[in-house]
This record gives sequence, structure tokens and C-alpha cells, in this order.
Amino acid sequence: MKRISIVLVVALALLVAFFASLYLIASNSEPYEAATEFVSESPELQAQLGDIMKTRLAILGYTVSYEGPVGKADFEMLVEGEKTNGSVFVSLNRKAGKWNVSHASLALVDGRLFELAP
Repeated sequence: MKRISIVLVVALALLVAFFASLYLIASNSEPYEAATEFVSESPELQAQLGDIMKTRLAILGYTVSYEGPVGKADFEMLVEGEKTNGSVFVSLNRKAGKWNVSHASLALVDGRLFELAP
């Protein structure tokens, strides 16, 4: 019984370490930097949230895939603004090695949804 407990603890620790490393890789990636830049510079977001005070990647709120100069990425970003908070969903495409926002939307904490110009 003790051996099964140790195996379960080790397996859980490895699983947590695996997901934590994926989160760190995604939150330090080139497409995430492009998404963060979009969020911080969007006048539409500033109009809804106020000045952007903090952004962070939602846990398990990302997919990134690319090969060579093409790729796709999707992020859910938790954004704290001066007036209110919300979740920003950003999709990016990579062409010729450059990441560009293809779609973005905002979900405010009160449930209102807004499409954002890329």
C-alpha cells in the first residue's frame, strides 16, 4: 500500500512539473509576446478596461504550433484594468516568420462580450 502511495505522489509531481514547464514555455514564447503587445496597445481594450495594469496567461489557456515560418497560436489572457477585469482571447497566425493577430475578443467579468479589431 505504501509503495502505491509513493508511486502516485511521484506521478502527480511529474504531471504538475510537466504542465508547469509547458506554461512557462508558452508564457515566454514569441507569439505570447505578440499577444501581450496587442493587449497593451489596443485602444478598444483600454476603453473597456481602463489602463491595463497586469496581464497573465490563463492556466491551460493556450495552444501554439508552428513549423518553420508558418504557425498558429491561441491564448486566453487574464487582464486587469484600472476600471474592471476580463479575459482576452487572442488568435495569431505566423507567416514568413512573423506573428500577427488574426482574431481577438474580450469577455468582461460581468459577462459582456466584445469582438476586438486585430
